[in-house]
Amino acid sequence: MFNVVVTGGNKGIGYEICRQLVGRSSTHVVLCSRDRPRGENAIEQIKKSEQFGSKSKISLLLLDLDDSKSIEDAAKTVESQFGLVDILVNNGARAVWGTDFNADIVRTTLNTNFFGLKLTSEKFLPLIRPGGRIVNLSSMVSQFSFRQMSESIRSKFLADDLTMDGLVSSLEEYCLRVEKGDWKEKGWPTNGYGISKVGVSMLTRIYARDNPDLLINCCCPGSVKTAMNRKGTKTVAEGAATPLHLAIGDLQGISGKFWSNLLVEDWF
Repeated sequence: MFNVVVTGGNKGIGYEICRQLVGRSSTHVVLCSRDRPRGENAIEQIKKSEQFGSKSKISLLLLDLDDSKSIEDAAKTVESQFGLVDILVNNGARAVWGTDFNADIVRTTLNTNFFGLKLTSEKFLPLIRPGGRIVNLSSMVSQFSFRQMSESIRSKFLADDLTMDGLVSSLEEYCLRVEKGDWKEKGWPTNGYGISKVGVSMLTRIYARDNPDLLINCCCPGSVKTAMNRKGTKTVAEGAATPLHLAIGDLQGISGKFWSNLLVEDWF
C-alpha cells in the first residue's frame, strides 16, 4: 500500500490533493487535520466523491502545526499503524491578509508556516521510504519577498553551504528586527508570510541536498480561491495540479527546486 500523508487536508488545496489521490490504485491517503470534527467531515465528503472507489483507503490523522507534541504524536501514530510513508505533502499553513503587520503576526506566521513544517519534516523523514518524496507548499510571494531583501541577506539564503541552523538564525533575526522596529533599515521586507515561505523554499534546498535518496521539491499552487485567500482566481483543482505532479508525476529525478504551473521556476 502506497502511504501519502497530507497536512492541512481538511480543506482547500490539501482537501483537493487528498480527494484526487484517493482514487489512485493501492494508495492510502492519510488526511491530517488539527480539528477532529472538520477532519471527519472532510473524509465523509471525500467518500461521497466519484474518486472514492471500493478499493480506496483514507484515514484521519490529528496534526496541529502549532503544537510540537501533536506533530510528534502524529509521526508515532503513522509509524505504529501504517509503517513507512511514500509521500509527505506539507500543505498546512496560515496567512494574515490586510495591512496589519507586527511582531506577533510575524512570529505566529513563521511558527506555523516554517517551524511547524520543519518539525513535521524532521519527525516524518525517518519514516519515508528510499525513493520517496516530500512536497512543500511554498508561494511565489517568497520570490517577491526575496527580491525586496538587501543583497547581503539574499546572499546568506543562497549560500551553497546554507545549513538548517543558519536558515533558522536568519528567520529569527527577521523576527527580532520586526520586534525592534528596524527591519526596513536592516534590509528586510514588510511581509511575514512571504518570509515564512522563503524559509520553506530554502528548507527544501537543504533537505534535498542532504537527502539525495528522496525527491524533495516545493511549489507555488498559484492564487487559489480558498478560505485563506478569498481573492484567488484559480480553483482548488487548478491549485492542486502542481503539488500533485510533484507527488506522483514523472520528475525525471529533479529535486530541490521551486515549481510553478508544472514547471521549474529558477529563482534560487
